[in-house]
Amino acid sequence: MIRVPLVLRLAGLVLASTAFYTYVGQMVPQKEVYPPQEVVLKADMTTADMVRVGGELMEGKGLCFTCHTVGKKGPLRFPDLEGVGARAGARIPGLSDVEYFAQSMYEPDVYIVDEALSVGDVFFQQKCFERFRELRRQGCTIRTDGQGTVYVFFLAGHKGQVAQMMARSFDGGVTFERPRPVATPIFQVGAFDAFQSYEFFDGVRGARTNSFPSVDIANGAPTGLGATDQIVLTWPDAQCETAPAPPPPFTPCLNSEAALVQYSLDRGEGWSSPLNMAAPGDRPDFPAIAISPNGSDVYLVYDGFLDPWRTDMFGSRRMQGVIRHADVAADGSLVNLKTLHRGAVGDARASGISNPALRFGFLGDYNYAVATNAFGSAVWVDTRDAALCPAINAWRQSLLENPPDSPPPAPAPGTDCPRTFGNTDIFGGTFPDPTP
Repeated sequence: MIRVPLVLRLAGLVLASTAFYTYVGQMVPQKEVYPPQEVVLKADMTTADMVRVGGELMEGKGLCFTCHTVGKKGPLRFPDLEGVGARAGARIPGLSDVEYFAQSMYEPDVYIVDEALSVGDVFFQQKCFERFRELRRQGCTIRTDGQGTVYVFFLAGHKGQVAQMMARSFDGGVTFERPRPVATPIFQVGAFDAFQSYEFFDGVRGARTNSFPSVDIANGAPTGLGATDQIVLTWPDAQCETAPAPPPPFTPCLNSEAALVQYSLDRGEGWSSPLNMAAPGDRPDFPAIAISPNGSDVYLVYDGFLDPWRTDMFGSRRMQGVIRHADVAADGSLVNLKTLHRGAVGDARASGISNPALRFGFLGDYNYAVATNAFGSAVWVDTRDAALCPAINAWRQSLLENPPDSPPPAPAPGTDCPRTFGNTDIFGGTFPDPTP
């Protein structure tokens, strides 16, 4: 048996590895790049001219063929884009291929197709899944009217602003029209905390919030008879255009929050101007709305905060459940606004037992309302029976004063806090129509 010296074996391994990676490297598309030439797009260009210029950009300045494939042209990697125009024209009923491509470029989140997960490595796919989870957190609300039309409302970015979006289905949810904004701009409530990646409504180290929509339709339930199909939409809005500016570095849109409500009488084609349905002096969070099946009454529930946004853990953060009512006039407008109920007052700082490491408060977006033609019912988050924990407040305050990588030890709620710390509840009630 011939023994090959170790030096020769190592040399052979180096040569083989070098040859392999050289071969692989030659498979990567090589591009000789020149300074880009100016491309002038004129208003009177023909379709053929636009196709020619687009091809030049794709093959030249755009460097698109470094990765993409069209038929047998390109590096033969990633999904084949040949025939993409025909596929785009058939994606969404009512949208042409050009309209589909245009919206996909303006609003990349609107359409996500299966091909997105067939390219890239595991890290790219994980990024896609994270985006899917983010989209699911946009607080979609689904409703139907008396004619069977399905409506989906959600909060999303739209042309550089935040908007309440709506999409409708006229075939029972099989296909949906192109989403469009029905309320914009939306000024999201709360101050952003980069450490937890959420907006807090009550103050630092507080309870997360968002400006998700709540919607209801006077659909004549359960039979559809007598339906007006009036749509009512509400969301909490920071009203940045009118809010006073607090001391930096906090958001300039605090302490002027509103529970904005707008309505549509023509199945979402047109919408009224927003109306603040919250009681004066309230800072409303997580409003939920309901309209009676015959469209005569509107009920609104929200958590009403009674103190300004706090920059420390020392000041109270009083909150209570609030139920409001409005009559619907003949022209669809909301009139005779009235408070039906104010719950007992609690303090949002007494929440947080379910939060990992107790660093923040936790209330949750569990408010909801329903209505019949005779009454409205609602549930809301309530802190009346939750006790403050001075040790937790002091510890959360210390987190503001210490680097996040060296936090002080957390208190033990079982021994350092009152027994009912974190004892937040869901309260509810039923309230007769005050103007039958």
